[in-house]
Amino acid sequence: MAALDWTIVAAFCAISVLIGFLLRRVAGESLEAYFLSNRSLGWWLAGTSIAATAFSSDTPLLITGMVRRRGIWGVWEVWALGISTMLTVFVFAKLWKRANVMTEVELVELRYAGRAAAFLRGFKAVYWGLLYNCYVMGVWPVTGMRMVLQETTGFSREWAIIASVVLGAAYTSVAGMWGVVLTDAFQFIWAMIGAVILAIASVQAVGGLGALSERLAGTGALEIIPPLSSDTTQAWTQTPFGWFLGLMLVQWWAWKNTDGGGVIVQRLVSCKNERHATWSVLWYNIAHYCLRSWPWIITALASLLLIPDAELRVAGGTFVDHERAYPRLIMQLLPVGLRG
Repeated sequence: MAALDWTIVAAFCAISVLIGFLLRRVAGESLEAYFLSNRSLGWWLAGTSIAATAFSSDTPLLITGMVRRRGIWGVWEVWALGISTMLTVFVFAKLWKRANVMTEVELVELRYAGRAAAFLRGFKAVYWGLLYNCYVMGVWPVTGMRMVLQETTGFSREWAIIASVVLGAAYTSVAGMWGVVLTDAFQFIWAMIGAVILAIASVQAVGGLGALSERLAGTGALEIIPPLSSDTTQAWTQTPFGWFLGLMLVQWWAWKNTDGGGVIVQRLVSCKNERHATWSVLWYNIAHYCLRSWPWIITALASLLLIPDAELRVAGGTFVDHERAYPRLIMQLLPVGLRG
């Protein structure tokens, strides 16, 4: 990347850290200020924070891989969970706010009693807060950022991971909930602008939306609903449509976050009142499922025409890493300045 791109990246990092630094005194007023922003969040800020937390550097790569391997219908792996979060809108949001807890695990000792309740609360704290989050944060976002940095800057894997971890820890550890949600909002807007710019550049590179649709017609990439299999020897459960039915009939309610989950709950209990809590999840559903994924999907569709599978083979040519197509398009299509 050029000097201008690095300046933009540095500005992004500096603003993220500065927000946390400026709000450190507010976060230090009390535990409620640190964890719940004094229960004063508006719906739009809480919902934007949930939407920002629901994706990271690896998410556009994940969507790109889904679309390149299956077509648009592959994204139902993400969209199907919208049923669950809509249940949160109409049922769980007001109940979580009404519970008046500081964290999700606190509800355990309100619902149950005795040593067993204390043990369950401690177990949930260690399992979800330490073991699970270390896996989720370490394997998905950091690995995704490592891939992006390797493709765009040439950083080694080790330095890419170190840079990602240090930056995130720098503002989240001192800023409290106010710093987190404001940084989330800033990063969400920044990421959306970048995703839309890349989607526009990708469409222009293939000759426009009409050319994109025409050139992909008949490939199955544009199908939104998985096709029915004509192979009578194959069990319906092993077909794309069987996979789709599994998502729609089972996955959304069998998901670990059917009741909202820790990320959403922490924002819900930080809202001003039940109405703001409910609206925050509604806005999250609109932003997350209806708006944000489409720039990534359009870019992924264009990548099918711009980057052949042969260019994405790794592991001695035995595996096609479709997810690398997204950061590669950043370098191929965007001019100096927009890459940053």
